[in-house]
Amino acid sequence: MTPDTPHIARLVDNVSRLLSELKTLREEIDQLREENEKLKKELESKTSDLKDFQNKNKLTNIVGSINSGENDAEELRSRIDENIQELEECIALLSK
Repeated sequence: MTPDTPHIARLVDNVSRLLSELKTLREEIDQLREENEKLKKELESKTSDLKDFQNKNKLTNIVGSINSGENDAEELRSRIDENIQELEECIALLSK
């Protein structure tokens, strides 16, 4: 037995252990990437839902203001024009 044999055996054990840890870490990274993608899609969906809700809320407010007679026709036209412009911007973003 050479004097380096125990050192070599220890090195082999350490390399094996490190390779095992590397494999485990790569698997964990893959799982985290998958979870990250899932969460990104969920966030995108929730953001879309929120925008839809905000648009419905704006329309409800417009209808409410029409029904209550609080706004005159010119102010109402202005608000409708603003909403149309906002919708056009949304459509343009979705078209990209």
